[in-house]
Amino acid sequence: MGYIFNQSLEPVALIDENVCLLTEGGRVYAKIKCIEAMPEIIKDLGPVTNGNETDWVEITEVQVPFQKNRFVQTRFFPVDNLVLSAKQPNSCQKWAMTDTVANVSKFIDEYNGCGCGDFNLTEFFQHGEQGFYLKASKPDTIVDPVDTKARVLFHGFTYTFEVLNRVPEKYTVLPMASCDALNCADGACIK
Repeated sequence: MGYIFNQSLEPVALIDENVCLLTEGGRVYAKIKCIEAMPEIIKDLGPVTNGNETDWVEITEVQVPFQKNRFVQTRFFPVDNLVLSAKQPNSCQKWAMTDTVANVSKFIDEYNGCGCGDFNLTEFFQHGEQGFYLKASKPDTIVDPVDTKARVLFHGFTYTFEVLNRVPEKYTVLPMASCDALNCADGACIK
């Protein structure tokens, strides 16, 4: 059994291990049948200049058809000097607190002290067409008037699974959306 947000990127479950996919529609208990490494994918969110931001961009490059019993475990990090905000799905901001929203920047590694650049806190799971969205901004503090690129790198694993018709004795719980989308505020995702 694996753990999400490990310092190094590792499969969250191995072949023949069980998972519980927490989706907006409920829980799906499944057994992992196949795992593949997902090589680096670079997505350009469009040009952005100092003091401005892009529109929300759906990251379709990491979508896999849920109907075919697949999901993705992925991490992302900015290639360029950016600040990134995320939604999953489009209606639910990720990392939202009462009075603020956390963001990801290229400098996150300086704060977590690992020196590894793994960006373990950006790990998310994606299935079907529920959507994962990013918005890039370049605060005025990032002084680079020439570079308007907003590229983000994704890497991780894709899984194929078999749906189980019973609740297995042991399983790893995987959130397929932000906690707000899963109604975790009332404890629904930890029952």
